[in-house]
Amino acid sequence: MSRRYPLRPRLYALVFALAWLKGLGVLLQGNGLLTDLSVAENVALPLRAHTTLPEPLLQRLVAMKLNAVGLRAAADLYPRELSGGMARRVALARALALDPPLMLYDEPLTGLDPIASGVIMSLIRRLSRSLGLASIVVSHHVNETLPIADRAVVIANGASV
Repeated sequence: MSRRYPLRPRLYALVFALAWLKGLGVLLQGNGLLTDLSVAENVALPLRAHTTLPEPLLQRLVAMKLNAVGLRAAADLYPRELSGGMARRVALARALALDPPLMLYDEPLTGLDPIASGVIMSLIRRLSRSLGLASIVVSHHVNETLPIADRAVVIANGASV
C-alpha cells in the first residue's frame, strides 16, 4: 500500500458500496469486473442486486447498455478475453446499468493506449450529454480530460490551482 494514499483501497470499497445506495454510478480505474462472470452477467449484476425485474426485461436492458458502449456482440465473452479498452467499456456499461443521475470516473484512462483512451473519453462525453448525466472525472490525464469538461479543477500540491 502506498504511503501517499494509505486509505485508497478502503476508500474504493466505501465509494463502491455507497454508490449503489445513493444512485451514483462509479467507474473505478481497475474496472472491477468479476472474472467468473460473462460480460452480460457483469452488466446485469447491479440490476439483479437492486431490482426485481423479470429476466426478459433484465436481458433487454443489459443488451441496451452493452449497445450504448459498442459491445453488444461481446455479451458472451469473459473479462479475460477482452482488451483493456473493451473491459473499461464493460465496466462503464455496468456503472450505467441502474441509470444513475451522477457518474464518478476514477482515472478512466489508466492503463489504456491512446486509441482506447480516445474511445473512452468520447463515450463519456456522448453518454453524459445524451443521458443528461452529471459526471465527475478524476484524472492525471489533463490534456485528454479538458476537452470534455464543462468545468475543471486542477489540484497541485494539495491545493486547487
